[in-house]
Amino acid sequence: MGYIPKATPYTAGEAFPHLSDELLQRAAIVYVKVSFVESWRKNRLRFNPDRPDSILKHALPDHKLERLYRQDDWAEFSATDPEFVTVKGIRVPYVVFENEDDVTTAGGEALGRRLEEVLGRLWTLGNRPEVSPSCRGKACPYPTAKRGQPQGIAPTRRKR
Repeated sequence: MGYIPKATPYTAGEAFPHLSDELLQRAAIVYVKVSFVESWRKNRLRFNPDRPDSILKHALPDHKLERLYRQDDWAEFSATDPEFVTVKGIRVPYVVFENEDDVTTAGGEALGRRLEEVLGRLWTLGNRPEVSPSCRGKACPYPTAKRGQPQGIAPTRRKR
């Protein structure tokens, strides 16, 4: 028997517990906040039928967009703490990238400023010692990580 999709979409509260403890201890989250209506508009606007497999020019069919993105539980999932979500007892730092004003489509300076601000906050959160309990008082289990530092996150610096 083939895969039978769930009748309702998975929410953040359902999805994150499926991640391994190792991944969660190294994770950091950027939640892109945009209304479903704006997401729907951008999905249709960017689609290029000549490039359906393109990362930048793809689109989801309306029924998939509706099923996967209409229901959003991020506000409830993150309500207990403005900087961390707790998944399986592990505190994971997060920031919210506000994109209702759509700085991502045009790119440029506005996007650069927004990314610098949001990722700078995430960098600060990720460097707090309490982020990774497994690193307290001993060497972090990830050889290239500094204590409490999520992998793959670096502070952004714009060239002046």
